Amino acid sequence: MINKVVFFNLFHYGDLHVSRGLVREVSKRCVAKGIKCEYFHNYSSEILGDLTDVQLVKTQHDFINITPSHVKGDVLFINTWYGGNQNIFNSYGLTFDTLYRSFKEAVKVLDIDFDNINPIDMFPSINYEKYQIENARLWLERNNTGKRRVFISNGLTLSGQFENFRFSNIINRLSRDYPDTQFLISNDETGVHEKDNIILTRDIIKKQGNDLNENSYLASNCDIIIGRFSGTYTFAMTKENYFDKPKHFVVFTIPSVDKYVWTYDFTPIPAAKIIRFSCSEENAVYTAINTQLN
Repeated sequence: MINKVVFFNLFHYGDLHVSRGLVREVSKRCVAKGIKCEYFHNYSSEILGDLTDVQLVKTQHDFINITPSHVKGDVLFINTWYGGNQNIFNSYGLTFDTLYRSFKEAVKVLDIDFDNINPIDMFPSINYEKYQIENARLWLERNNTGKRRVFISNGLTLSGQFENFRFSNIINRLSRDYPDTQFLISNDETGVHEKDNIILTRDIIKKQGNDLNENSYLASNCDIIIGRFSGTYTFAMTKENYFDKPKHFVVFTIPSVDKYVWTYDFTPIPAAKIIRFSCSEENAVYTAINTQLN
């Protein structure tokens, strides 16, 4: 009999975000059964602070990145990374489908039947009320001018999702050519001009420490979301932005068989418009974005 579930993930922030809906659903059902849930990862509890049924622990386990989900004694360990089940990962890659299939297999010992749960309810979703969004909400209210808002995720990738080209001149050119558009920029970057329509999100959020969830809140209030397939762009991949209030995504990734859409067999086709480019030279990137802004 399983008396405890330990979720674990040894990768980055984005890897914690993309599986949060699955963790939320499984942990909710476990708690209803009287099964305690813990999460072992390398970051603070704040990053998944809206998962109220899970306790962050720092107990050292003999895990590596690709340790599969398994049962040990009366504890079920669930690897929440894409590679938690290598057979599934090798077939479906970096997708929600991989995570869904892996979780579905892992939780069979808990008598949790994924076939009776709407997959869309397990898509990433953030309860922003659990985060420090007060300043962002106030800024949005004060700047409710009807102008188009564009969120640009210009942080560097950490897992080789794409080349780390400079965004600074691209941002400057866009702000000049679209003076009536507000550009919200996720990361400091040398060379970005100080202009009224270029706003660093940190100056809106005004938070010490990690603000990825708060950036996601701002992105959810923008019309267009641009970036590499990493960081704040990943945190903008939510049920709300994909389906409920669909956004226009412009993503720069390696040309990998439509994996950038991220969800295929288990959810409806995203209502969001998701356009991929694989260019990295400044003029080409600018032209790609310009075609979408037009």
